[in-house]
Amino acid sequence: MKNQNLFFKEIFTENKIKNKWLFQLATCLLLNIGIMIIGSTFSKSSINYIYILIFSLLSISVMIFIYYIVILIFSKIFKSDVENKEIFISSVSIVCIITAVKIIVSIIQLIFSIDTNKYDLLNLGIFNDKNVLLSSIDFYTLLSGYLLTLSFYYVSKFKLSLSIILGLTFTFLDFIFNFLFNSLNQAIM
Repeated sequence: MKNQNLFFKEIFTENKIKNKWLFQLATCLLLNIGIMIIGSTFSKSSINYIYILIFSLLSISVMIFIYYIVILIFSKIFKSDVENKEIFISSVSIVCIITAVKIIVSIIQLIFSIDTNKYDLLNLGIFNDKNVLLSSIDFYTLLSGYLLTLSFYYVSKFKLSLSIILGLTFTFLDFIFNFLFNSLNQAIM
């Protein structure tokens, strides 16, 4: 698998990620601010850019922390000799890729005047927003599972089969959490 041409493989290989993590972190923050500004264009309330900046910083930090903890826990459980810095860099890369995909989708929705607060083109809930099961399935969940699989394989140096199992497990758990969140959200409304 090391010679395969996988999407985003280069980001997780050791030679490429050492010096770019600060740039990726700044890019994540700017992209997330862009996503929030695009989302606020569909809002009827006034835009407060201080709140957008603070919320963007918090959301990026929480996402990086979650991926960092997941990779760190499994790396320690399976006794990988990966350094904490490499895990952090991998987490920043995962969040940066997911945020880049989100900004592309948000820009497309802005061009076609599709409200980003109500609809997401990469979520199956766009077909029927009342269906909780469809609303729980989105491209971001699949992408994050794939990126975690690459991180486990290239950064933590796990076997391919273990990396795939852990990536699928994370995807399944993320789907379950999305389903529970959407169920609670629909019950409240």
